[in-house]
Formats: sequence, structure tokens, C-alpha cells
Amino acid sequence: MAEQNRRVWDWHAARYQATHLHARDTIYYWSEAFPNENDLQLLGNVAGLRVLDLGSGAGQSGIALAKRGALVTCVDISQSQLDIGQQYAAEDGVEVQFVQGDMQDLAMFHAQSFDLVVSCAALSYVEDERKVFQEVARVIVPGGKFVASVDEAFWLAIGAKYIWPKARESPAYFYRGPIEWRWEESDPKDYRFVMFRRPLQDYVNGLIDAGFLLDHMVELELIKERLPQDTFLAPPEIEFAHLYPLALVLVSHRKG
Repeated sequence: MAEQNRRVWDWHAARYQATHLHARDTIYYWSEAFPNENDLQLLGNVAGLRVLDLGSGAGQSGIALAKRGALVTCVDISQSQLDIGQQYAAEDGVEVQFVQGDMQDLAMFHAQSFDLVVSCAALSYVEDERKVFQEVARVIVPGGKFVASVDEAFWLAIGAKYIWPKARESPAYFYRGPIEWRWEESDPKDYRFVMFRRPLQDYVNGLIDAGFLLDHMVELELIKERLPQDTFLAPPEIEFAHLYPLALVLVSHRKG
């Protein structure tokens, strides 16, 4: 599954970056129409901190953190995404380290290499979230903060029933397993991504079992005034976003 997503994101990277215009001045926990780090202030002062951005894509969040004085390492499974990120960092005049790898295996980093770990909208592409949490617990310092945004399991269950019925996904909230989808659903030859659905308790219990304490949970509420700037949501999703949260942010820290 990881290999399929690596190939697909390598193919898709240039198209995605051309149409999804996340600015590089803040951390977008979801798309542009939802609260970002400027609104939520979850990370605090990052100046001088060693920061790991997991599932970074082209590193927009990492670049924003570097502009705030952080020492940033971006990890993504797609080398094509990282290559674009290097161009972005050069354009913005910041230094960011880009590393290709699977967030389920961070063996390239020593223990306690980072003070802060962030992951924005990436964990749904991972088959075993517990491996990720265990690896984060290893590479982060005791007391270090881990901030991750994830798909709302409730939203994905609703979407399976009402928005993507042709995909024949399970509408059950407690469904655990893969789902496949195309970026352009109307094109049967378009790239097939693999994501993994799981209930919220799997994220929370996985964090706790890995040695984290949960500090906050923020369900991201749509900011209607920002919809004209949003480059991600499709019309059916916008309709549901007015009613239900599509994503949430989990803020935790490693015990110790």
C-alpha cells in the first residue's frame, strides 16, 4: 500500500501543486477554508526548535515553520513532492532538510532528535498509525509536542453513504481498512490513491499507548468567508462541511 501511494504521489505531485495553492506563511491543518495555525496558535513559539514535519508533501508547513525560526526536517514518501519543496524553500530563502521516507519507519533519525513533530492531513495514508506514533515517541524529546490533523471518522462514514456511494465503501463508523479513490473520479484511468479509515478511538488510544498525553482536540469548523480561497473542497463536500466537521487536530505531548 505504501509503495502504491509513493508511486501515485510521485505521478500526481506536479498536478497537485499546480492546483492546490497552500500559502507558505502558516500551517494549514486542512484546506484553506478551515482554521490554520494563525487562528489556533497550537504550536507556540517554534524559534530554535528542531521540528519534524511528517507527510510533509512539498513542505509548505515546514517552510512556514522555518520562517518562524525553526530548524525543520520534512519527511514524505514522495520524492517528487520533496523536489518541489526544495524549489519552494529556495524561492522563500529558508533552509529546510527534505528526506524521502515512510513515516512508519523513522530509522534514519536518532532517538530524541526533535523537539516538536507536526503532521497535517497525512495519517490517513498510513496503514498502521500505531507504528507512526511509536516512531514519533522515539524521535521526540520527553515533553515534546506532537500535533497532528486527521480525517474525521464520522465524516468519512457519512461520505461513504451519501457522497461516494459508487465507491461501495462501508458506511459504518467503525470500519477499519483501506479505501481507494481517484483524484478525478470521472476519469477511470486517473491515479488510484489508498487511504485508511479508522475510528477516532484508534488515534487516541494509539497515542496513549505510545506514551503520549492528549492535551487538546480541535474539531475544525468551516470558515464560510474563506470558501472562495479554498482549492480543495468539491461542491458536495462543501455542503456537508456546513453541517459536520471534516477534520480534527490532536495535540499531545510525550510523557517524561
